[in-house]
Order: sequence, then structure tokens, then C-alpha cells
Amino acid sequence: MIYNSSVKGGMNKLVAPPYDVIDEEEQKRLLRLHPHNVVRLILPEDKLKTNDYPWQAKARSFYEEWKSRGVFKSSLKPSIYVYRQDFPLPEGGRRNRIALINLYKIENFGTNGIYPHEQTFSEVTEEQLNLLRHCRASFSQIFSLFKDDKAFWLCLEDKILPSSRLLYRFTTDDGILHELMELSDASVINELRSYMSDKKIFIADGHHRYETALLYRDERREKEKTQEERPYDFALMAFVGINDPGLVMLPVHRLIKSFNLPPEEALRKLERSCSVERVGDTHNKKALDSVTSQVVRRAGKTSIFGLIIPGGIFLIRPKRKIMVEDIAGRNHSEKWRRLDIAILHEVVMKNFLGLGDVDSADKGYFLKYTIDTQEMVKEILSGNYQMGFLVKPPSLEDAWSISARGEKLPHKSTYFYPKIPSGLVIYDHTSGFSAD
Repeated sequence: MIYNSSVKGGMNKLVAPPYDVIDEEEQKRLLRLHPHNVVRLILPEDKLKTNDYPWQAKARSFYEEWKSRGVFKSSLKPSIYVYRQDFPLPEGGRRNRIALINLYKIENFGTNGIYPHEQTFSEVTEEQLNLLRHCRASFSQIFSLFKDDKAFWLCLEDKILPSSRLLYRFTTDDGILHELMELSDASVINELRSYMSDKKIFIADGHHRYETALLYRDERREKEKTQEERPYDFALMAFVGINDPGLVMLPVHRLIKSFNLPPEEALRKLERSCSVERVGDTHNKKALDSVTSQVVRRAGKTSIFGLIIPGGIFLIRPKRKIMVEDIAGRNHSEKWRRLDIAILHEVVMKNFLGLGDVDSADKGYFLKYTIDTQEMVKEILSGNYQMGFLVKPPSLEDAWSISARGEKLPHKSTYFYPKIPSGLVIYDHTSGFSAD
């Protein structure tokens, strides 16, 4: 299903970012934006106030009311949605990216060539599972990647795009132009299905949503005792080719609070095991840009991290390579142990600073993940967070190969930019189903 074009206000007021990147301020803005904004289905007003309120029931109430009032409409034919984003880059310029949105028959991880690459948290999965139980619908796509080639791009240019009908074109406040098209030509769809049938799938964004779909499938299978394909055997996915020039991955930096050491003492601890270079004052944007550039664009085998504390901006380099290899853990592959994000978590934060299991930091040291270095400075100077680390993201090649081995990267290792909005396409399990 998609939003009905008769809904007043326009799609730019109806879609929202995925739930996991919406903070309280953004949630309030979206709630004000339109009474039918999808945020009321993925993150109702009471969700951020208390964990006791059954917010999933409130989401169901909204959803059922909206369906009865014709807020959504279903496609009249079996279709694939073609979605294009034209977006500004953080460093300037623009790119565009194309995704194919369709149902995917879900399989257990590691079977049929589908691989996750990041850790998940059980409490988040449980929240999303309860939402799926209540609404029996998915409001967000799982962002996934496949290995495309020249044949795909020829098909896209010669058949898919010419055969697709434009449904929506709108621009959101972040300057992103969105185009949603519908492809219902059966011959082109069959060609696409044949092409995709043997493709391995890499989950780029939406690990909790996929895990939720698996749990819900198993739960319903146990209850219904059927071998027939049912709506819960499928998940809503957006497929993007890894060679798409608009596939952009940004670094995800770390902010820390509730750390029992003053930042200056933490800096002294780091100096025992790392080379520490002060680059400039915390307010100095030129110093921040310089450190960010050196960290994110570093070449060579030696890891470099940025550190921001109220007392300044620093470059951090672990002194001894042998310490990195030993401390980072022998339970992982060499490629995993050489990732900057793994070294930051397992060596710098966990061992040098004594933060413990930082991948459970949501329960202890309260990590905040951000792609915005200016936000990091603001949070630290305001006293909301004590320190921040700048880190280079893994390459797409490394993330893919590591996940194919069955290993998972530390939480929030990647940020595929821009996000695909919630509410663009909705998969309703109750609105009729065809496996075709």
C-alpha cells in the first residue's frame, strides 16, 4: 500500500525517517507536520515518555482508523516500486540512488545468501515485534544491497525506468528529492525476478526489522501449523546495487556520558598506550575539520582516532601494533580485528579506558551515535556528554566479506546515507496476498 494522493498536504509531510534516527525533538516536529504523518505509527507521542505505555496499541488504533478513512490505497496489479533519491552530499554536490522496493521471502541468516553485518539489541527487537503483532503491517523498508552488474543497469535504463509510472515526486526539508514509481509490466518484473533469484543479499540498514520479521514468521508458523506461503513469510525490502554511484556510507562517531573518569584523566590514561596529539581548541572548526579529514580519509595500516573533550581536539594513535592484534580478540577474523571501529571499541574504549562491553553501552555508558561532528562539539561543550570519538567507517567490501563469514560488526558501524523514509511503501499482511 501507499498513501492515497487525495490526502492533503503532500508526501513530504507524511513520510518520516526510520524510527531509530528520530530523537524527541524530531518526533515532535513530525507530529506537528501532519495528522497522518507515519511517525504516529512507528513512534507515537507516548513512546518516548514511558516504557510502560502500550504504544503499539495506540499505533494500531491510528492505523486501523486511517485505513477505514481511505488514507492508504493498494496497487491494482502486482507491482514493484522503483524509488529514486536525489540528495545533497555533506561535503557538497549531489548524487542520486535507485532502489527497487518489493517483497522478499525471508530466510534464516546465513541461508539462501542473506547476511546481517551489525549487532542487534533484544529490547529493540521485542518492541518492533510487538508493533508487528498489533498492526500486522510493516511501515519501513529493510535497506539491502546486492551485487549488480552491467546487465542490471542495461535493464534498468532500457526497460525498468521506461516502463515505470511516476506516483510521487516530492522534496523533504533536508533537500532530498524523492521519486516513487510503479512498475507493473509483467514481462519486465519476471526478468527482474529471474535476475535477482540467485543474488546474495547484504542487510545495510534494518537489522532489527529483519530479525523481527523472522521471529514473527516463526511465531505464526507455530500457531497456524501450515506449509503454505503466508504474508508473514515475506518482508518489505529496498534493494540497491553495490555499484550504484549514489551508494554513500558515512562514518558514525561516538559520544560517551556517565563515564566515571574526568575527561582529563581519561586523556592521561590514553597517553600510556597511545600517541596523543593536541590539534586545537574544542571551539576551533578548522581543527575539527582537520582531525575529521585525517581520521576518515586515512591511508595505511595504522589506526587513527579523533578525540573531543572540553579541553580540546586530539588525534589518538595506538602505539603498539601487537597490542591491537592481541587485545582485539582471537575469536574474530584478522580482517575484523583490523577494522578501525573494532579497534576503537575493543582496544581504545574497552581496554585502554576500561569501559567494559561497549556494545552493550546503551545499558551502561550511554553511547550516542552521530554523523554530525558539529553536534558532537555542541553536546560536549553543553555538558551532555563527556567525550567523543571520531572513527573511520569500514569499507563496503570489508563489511560485506566479514558478514559473509558469519561475523557481525560493532553496533552502528555503518551509516548508509541518506536513509530511506518510513511510510513510502507499506506492507499490510491483511490487505490480500499473492506470492507472485
